[in-house]
Amino acid sequence: NPNLVVAPRTSPTNIGMALLVDLAAYDFGYCSVEQLLIRTQRTFETLTRLERYRGHFYNWYETRSLTPLHPYYVSFVDSGNLAASLRTLTGVMRCFAVAKSCVTWQ
Repeated sequence: NPNLVVAPRTSPTNIGMALLVDLAAYDFGYCSVEQLLIRTQRTFETLTRLERYRGHFYNWYETRSLTPLHPYYVSFVDSGNLAASLRTLTGVMRCFAVAKSCVTWQ
């Protein structure tokens, strides 16, 4: 469809899935462990710049300015999706820390 447009917004679910997409790219051999770590670090650096409500990420952010989008609210579903993605990523990062490399999933 020639009319497709990339929406300039993201959510905690989208951020978590992006982290897992990077992990899958590594797992399938599309990027090196160094590229995975750089992309993951950049994502976490961006997360530190996002405004929050009592420590929780808002549900939608504008991707260019990183400002929350109206109406401001916290979604437990999106927060849970991000938490689940981070738990998955944590296991892989522990593997890297211990082994300095990690075999692909079987």
